Amino acid sequence: MTTEVEERAHELKANLTSNLSGAFEDLVIFSEEFGNPQTNVVKDTVLLSSRIFRSLDNNNNGTELDKSIKQQFIDEALEIVDNIIRQSKEKDYKECKDVENDIQERFIRRMPSSSYAFVGEGFSKIYTGGKFKLEPTSLSLRLGEITGVVGENGTGKTTLLRIVAGDLRADSGVVNYPLVSKNKKDWIKIKQAIGYVPQRINDWGDLNTVKKILHFTASIKGIRGDDNLHTVNYLLNRLELNDYKDYRWGELSGGFKLRFELARQLVWSPKLLILDEPLANLDIKAQTIFLNDIRNLARSMNHSMAVLISSQNIYDIESISDNIIFMRTGRVKYSGPVSQIGSDWNNKCFMMEADCSILELKELLAIHPVSEIRNTGSYMLVFGYRDMDFNKVLITLLEARVTIRLFRDISNSTRVLFER
Repeated sequence: MTTEVEERAHELKANLTSNLSGAFEDLVIFSEEFGNPQTNVVKDTVLLSSRIFRSLDNNNNGTELDKSIKQQFIDEALEIVDNIIRQSKEKDYKECKDVENDIQERFIRRMPSSSYAFVGEGFSKIYTGGKFKLEPTSLSLRLGEITGVVGENGTGKTTLLRIVAGDLRADSGVVNYPLVSKNKKDWIKIKQAIGYVPQRINDWGDLNTVKKILHFTASIKGIRGDDNLHTVNYLLNRLELNDYKDYRWGELSGGFKLRFELARQLVWSPKLLILDEPLANLDIKAQTIFLNDIRNLARSMNHSMAVLISSQNIYDIESISDNIIFMRTGRVKYSGPVSQIGSDWNNKCFMMEADCSILELKELLAIHPVSEIRNTGSYMLVFGYRDMDFNKVLITLLEARVTIRLFRDISNSTRVLFER
C-alpha cells in the first residue's frame, strides 16, 4: 500500500527532474514535514539548494546549468527524497525507541518527589578582595535528571559546581544532600556519594595502567574481591575503555583520559555526578558519544544519578538536559526546564551566516515581521515578533539565491540570553 510520503515523493521526484530550481521550494517543505528531525536531512536540503543557486549565479546566462552538473544536483536531490522515504519506514526502530523512552519516563516519574541528591537554598560565595561574587543561588538536583549550566567565561559556573561538589565552602545559605545523609556535616559520607570531574584532570603518571588504577580506586572505596573485578570490568566495557585497559596515562588521548576519569568517579556508584566543561578537549563525534553516555547513565534504571554539567556547547547541552541554568556575572538569570526556555518571550530570533550584507538582508526580509537585524561579526541575528515564520524566512532567502552556510532558530535556546 502506497503511503502519503511515497505519493508526495513520486510527484516531487518528477518535478525535480523536469524543473530542478523551480521544485526546490517543494523539497524544502517536504523535508521539513516528513524528514526525521534527528538527522541532517533538512540541513542537507538547504545546503544543496544554496549550491544550486550559487552555480546558477556563476553561470553566464544565470538560467541554465551544464548538463553534467545539473544531473549531479538532480541525483543528490533525489537521494534526499529517497532518504526521507527510508526514514518514514523505519517503524521498528522508532517503536523500539519510543518504548525505551516511555519506560525511562515512567521510571523517572515514579521516583519519590524527595529523590533529590542536592538541595541548596540561597548559597553564595565572595572571593577575597571582592573581585568576584556568586550571588545567592537556589538549586535542586533530582535523580535521573540532567541540569546543564551555561554562560560566558568568568560568570561563576565553576564556583557553583565546586560548591555543589563540596570542594568549596559557601559563605551563606544552606546546602543539603537528602539522599545521602541527614547530617549535613557528615562530609566523608557525602563526598563518597559525589562524582566530580573538574576541568583539569589530575595527571596519573605512567607508573600504572588504566585497569590497575581503577582496581586501586575501587579497593580504597571498600570494593574488594569479586565485586572489585566485576565493577572494573563493567566500567571498562561500558565506557569503551577495554581496548585501552593496559595503557598508561601518557599514552591516552584527551578523550580517553576523560573517559578514564569518569570511570574512576563511577566506581562507587555516586548519587550525584558533576562535570565541569567535559567537552572542551573532545572532537565533535566524541562529544556526541560522550553526551549520549551521560544521558543513559543518568537515567539508568539500575543506578540513576543526578547530573550537573557545564559547557560552552550550548545546543548540545540543551539537547540532553532536563533543566538549564544560564549565568551572567555571578548571577543566575534563568533556571528551569529546557522545554520552557523562551515560553514567556515576546519575540523570535534566528542565527544565520550568509553571503549578503546586513543592508541586503534587511531589504530581503522587509516583508517579514522583523524587529532588528544585528551583525555580530561572525554571524547575523534576526530578531522578530512571535508571528515570524522560520520556513517563510528561509524560503525568501533561497528564492533570492542567497548562499546560506548556517540558519538556526534559537528562539527557545539560552543562546538568545547571551545577546539580551
